[in-house]
Amino acid sequence: MTTVNNVARRAARGVRNRRRGYDRRIIRLVYILDALDLKRAISVDQIASRMDVGTRTAARDLQVLRLMGVPMDYDRASGEYRVPDGWNPDLI
Repeated sequence: MTTVNNVARRAARGVRNRRRGYDRRIIRLVYILDALDLKRAISVDQIASRMDVGTRTAARDLQVLRLMGVPMDYDRASGEYRVPDGWNPDLI
């Protein structure tokens, strides 16, 4: 069984180059959801460097998750997007 972290690791190592654009986006969105579930916060720069994309692409991915109903707030002091403590990704 493939875990979310394994999918993200394979994507970061270059497997994603053989996939279509929408496959890469899905992998990025799952990575962001997993990171928010574990750490409750993530920055655009962290997403961009981990998934080897530009910061604009990472920001677009965060916008997609907002449109899907993920409750995110931006913390200017830390430069991170945060989700509330009681948030559960299974509710999407």
